[in-house]
Amino acid sequence: MAQVILQINKRYSLTLTQIYAPTTSYSDEDTDDFYQQLADNVIQQNHKLHVIMGDFIAKVGEKSTRSELCIGPHGLGTRNERGQTLVDFAAATNMRIENTFFKKKANSK
Repeated sequence: MAQVILQINKRYSLTLTQIYAPTTSYSDEDTDDFYQQLADNVIQQNHKLHVIMGDFIAKVGEKSTRSELCIGPHGLGTRNERGQTLVDFAAATNMRIENTFFKKKANSK
């Protein structure tokens, strides 16, 4: 996990966090620790603008219920266990999984 905080002006700052999530060869406990550390980081920074990017090694899939506000209309396929963990994290931290909000060409999915 790497992080850069950019001061936009006196009032706003932008936090960019680059991550690489644990692969499926790691235990669920390691994955839970990773997401807890990431959540603590989001809460600690408390900036209006926070972008988390990288490889979550998760397949979010399509929106399963209308109440999943963190997922857009362009999810693809079915969700795996790591995808559910990512959705739960995004919902708990009031974030969105942005790549599901934009339509992509078939060869870019």
